[in-house]
This record gives sequence, structure tokens and C-alpha cells, in this order.
Amino acid sequence: MMQAAWLLAAFAARGAPADDACNPARITAFDDAGCGRYFPRFHPKNAKPLAHNNDANAPFEFGGVHHLFMQAIFPGVPGYIGSGSVGLGHLASRDTATWTVIAPALVPGRYGGRMGRVGEPAGNATEGYYSGSATIVGGTPRIIVPAVFFPTSANHTCPVSCADRDSWHCMLDTPKLRETCAMTYTTSSPLNLSDPLLTEWSPPTCIVDGRVDGVQPHGPSFDDTTHAWQDQEDLAAGRDTWRFAGQTTVCVTNGCDNHSAGDRPTYLQLFASRNGSDWTAGFDALGDLFSFEPDGEPDAGIMNSPDFWKREDSRLGPVDLLHFGSNAYWLGNYTRRGDGAGQTAFVPSTPQQQFGPGAEEGKGYYSAQLGKFLWWGWIESGAAPAEPGVPAWDSALSVARVVEYDPGLSTAGDFNGMLTFRPVDALLGLRVDPPLVSAADAWPMHTVGATETVATEMAAGEAETTEALSAGADGLLALPNASGNCLDIELNVTWHWLNGSAAAVPPDFGAVGVSVLGAAQGRGNGTELVITSGDAGALAMGSAPLAPSGSARPRPAALSLRVLVDRSVVEAFAQGGRATSASMHFPPADHVHTALVWRPSQSRSQSRSQSRSQSRSQS
Repeated sequence: MMQAAWLLAAFAARGAPADDACNPARITAFDDAGCGRYFPRFHPKNAKPLAHNNDANAPFEFGGVHHLFMQAIFPGVPGYIGSGSVGLGHLASRDTATWTVIAPALVPGRYGGRMGRVGEPAGNATEGYYSGSATIVGGTPRIIVPAVFFPTSANHTCPVSCADRDSWHCMLDTPKLRETCAMTYTTSSPLNLSDPLLTEWSPPTCIVDGRVDGVQPHGPSFDDTTHAWQDQEDLAAGRDTWRFAGQTTVCVTNGCDNHSAGDRPTYLQLFASRNGSDWTAGFDALGDLFSFEPDGEPDAGIMNSPDFWKREDSRLGPVDLLHFGSNAYWLGNYTRRGDGAGQTAFVPSTPQQQFGPGAEEGKGYYSAQLGKFLWWGWIESGAAPAEPGVPAWDSALSVARVVEYDPGLSTAGDFNGMLTFRPVDALLGLRVDPPLVSAADAWPMHTVGATETVATEMAAGEAETTEALSAGADGLLALPNASGNCLDIELNVTWHWLNGSAAAVPPDFGAVGVSVLGAAQGRGNGTELVITSGDAGALAMGSAPLAPSGSARPRPAALSLRVLVDRSVVEAFAQGGRATSASMHFPPADHVHTALVWRPSQSRSQSRSQSRSQSRSQS
């Protein structure tokens, strides 16, 4: 028979600073500081003004400050065209854990003029600026971002009307794109490099014109972009060439879902600068960097927010990384056979893998300050409940995640190589001492009944108690000392034989985890973060796999789970970040209770009962 030892630590977490009428730095248990009780305290969120945000954009590090942008809308900001068009909100941080909200960087409708050609001001991109990326070029940060012009209202400046009034279809429908609904790629840089917050940004300049810069069979339909990089082949030849890739769409049919007819919903088109670091001279299109939908595979539609990182730039290990914001990534090799079109490609060495549900449309960069590759994603909420006196808002970004390369077996299959994602270490500095749960806290006695015999251990490696515990009929064990709505929780579970020797995690242990933001006494209606066993040794946290069914890999020695609770945002990291999840919730005000989740599998309970019955009959 086995026992399971539980190591649990739970900490309250401090808030993070911002500067706006909504000020998370002033939030207390009794004062929401104009933000409403759901506003997150340490998750990045635009609050100037407090409104909607989505994709994480263009993160970079400059002068010891980390900068992070997000697609957002800006009601009430001077020049903003309105109608839901997105621009770039801006935040800055010195430690990646606490964030200052900066004035919006790029605001749709702020810049006048017609849609510009290459080297000209981009013009009045009234549909907004889609997801872009950032690169440091010659000591100056540069953002590459798509500027969108659609003639769906009198305010828009696209010179010719589209036949299709749906601007998204108009953008996708290749025959109508020549001079009608083109997009452009633009660049913008800080106006004052001596300002540590880089508050002001230049009006965007066109560097790729969608009306003329497409390479057939691509139409000039451009969307989200990667950051820019340089190749050793160019540098060795004395060329200061910069490359980037952009999501490119070709649609022949209205549904853009007929591959055989020529529809190509998702490609990454590669571009190379014509005159080195002078991007105003434009870029040449060099064909596909990566074709997500090769012949013979079904069309999957658009995958937004791409980025590509060569191994020498990401420092992740002996692999190149290509990822899309729709939670997909590949590890592989960047290959270049020459300088011309069709001579460069990213070739995957692993099947498609996932970041984990909830944090999507993300971006990252290598931080020289931390020596780590960092990543952020968008946590979608829909609309938050209306609160009197609080502006309407929704969504936030994830905490900064450290990305690392794990050469072991992937959680998605029996092949080697995957990425892990864990919270940045700076978040540990937000923990408030003493911990809410520690070895000094009394652990209540519970009847074992038919459940697994469990020994409990509270806090880091201190005295183990031998009380047996059992959750209630709903599988929840209340943890009243670990309640709250701003928490950092760590749970580790190990199994051992009764003689004390270590045992691997059983293949059918059931479900283990925590429930947060629940009703009184931690019973019911909470958000559960659990690791579950499945058929044939499978493991998962929600929909994020940890081991596939039928895997021949060794069983893990322990289960680990870290959960961050930030008022309305919940993130979880299982097995050191081999599986993650993120979500937003708006529970009633009294739903702040935490519980342990312990649901042994029915098969294990039945096998123990049968074993006991056989022992009694034999005696």
C-alpha cells in the first residue's frame, strides 16, 4: 500500500503599481482605487484608459527597463477614431513583476494623411494597428506593426471602396486587394531615447506596401509580424540586411477554405531589407518562411501573432523556434540555400505543440538582463460584470513566463524536445510573509474511509504529520488559512510505500490539485486546477497534456502544481511548466476560499476494497 505526502505553501501577493485614475498600487482590502474589485494586481493590463485589450505585442528590453505592448482600444484618448479599432497600449517594468502603465504608443486615427507608399508616413490607419514585434537596431528599438485601412465607414481613408462590406472578408479576398483594401507594414521608434519609459513614439512609416510588394501567388494581404533578425550569411558578406516574416493570406474562394482551389489561409512570407538598416528603402519579399498548411493537410484558418527565433537569438538551446499566437509552436531548423526567393525555410523537427490553454496571441524576447527568454500571452475574459463607477473593461496579459527548452520527451507524444513555461522569479518578491499556510498551522484530522491513506506536510521540508486525511464527497478539503483572492500557491505530491521507500506516481491516482475563488469553506463553485490520470498512464492538467495515453516513458517521481490567483485572473503551471493554463473569472465577492482537491480514481478505491475483502476472508 502507498501513502501520498502533501507539501503545500500558500502566500498572499502584493499589488503592482500603475499610474492612472485606476491605480492598482492603491488597492487594499477596503479600497479598489477606481479599478473595481476584479482588476488584477500583478498581471499586466492597460489602464490608460481602463478598457479592452487583447494580443501581447512587441516586448523588448532597453536601458534596464522591460517594455510590453498590447492591442487595446482607447475611448476618450485624443485623436482616437473609435469604432473598436485597436492600437498599442504600453507598459514598462524594471523587474517584470510590477508594471507602470504608459500612455498609448500608437493610436488609430491620430495620424492624418493618405495611405503612404514605402518610405512615406503610413497615413491615417483608422482600422488600427495589428500585432507586431520589436527589434533593437543600431541601439534604437523599432516596432514593426501592420497598419490597416478598410473603407467600411466615412472615416476610413482607403481610396477605393470594397465590394464586400465585411472588412475582414475584404482583406482576405485576393481579387479585390490590388488597390482597394491593402494593408501596409510600418515601423515606429521612440522619439526620446533618454526617457527611460520611452513614452512617445514616432508616427509610423511604411516599409512594405501591400498594393505592390506581394510575391505571387500571394496576394498583398498582410497581418501580424515577427521581430526582425540578421543572418550570418549576410553579415559575413558585409551586408547589413534585416529580415522579418509576416502572416500572409491568399483567398480565391469566399470561404477561404478550399486548398485545391488555391486558398492559402496561413503562410509566413519572408521579407529582406533592400538597404540594410535603412528600412525606409523598403523590403523585398522572398517567399514562404513556413507553410502551415502543406498539400495534403486540412486548412486550419488563420493563426495570428507569429514570431520566429533563431537559436543564437533566443538562447533556448539547439533548436530554432517558430510560434503562433493561437497556442501552436514548432521546434526545428532554419535553413538558407541562397539569397533569393524560395531559398529560405523553417523546417520543423517536432510535430506541432501547444503552449497550454488560455494565454494566447503571445510574444517573447531574450532578456540579457535576466539571461532568460521571456514570454507573455493574452488572457481573454469577454466582458467583465458592470460595476458602479468603474469603466467597462475586459482581458489582461499573463505574467512574464520564463521559457526553457526541455530535451526530454514531449508531453504531446513520444518524441524529444518541448518548451516549458514558468512564472518569472521576480514574482516571488511579491509574496507577503509570513505564509498563509506553514508547518506551524494545525492540520485537521479526517477519516480515511475508502480513500487513499495520505500523510500531510505543510511548508518547505519541515516536520511531517501523520494524520490521515480524506476530502469530502465532492473531493474538496477546505483550507481556510489559505483563502484570499491574491495568492501564490505551490503544491507538491509524492507517493511512498509504507516501509518509507519512494514510489512513482501511480498510473491511476485520480485527480489532485487545488480549488480557488470558491464559496464559503472552500466548498463548491470554485475554479479547479487539477492534475488528472487518464487511460493507459495518461496525465493532464485540464486540456493540457502531461503524458499521452500508452506512453512508454517512466512514471514521474512526484506531481507539482503552482497556482497564481490575481483577483480575476488564475494561472496554473504543472510539472515545472510542462503544462499551463490561464483563465479569468468574476465570482461573487465572498468567493475567496481555497480547497485541496483529492479525488482518488474509482479503480484504485475498488482495488483496495477488493484487496481488503480478500484479506479478511483468508484470515
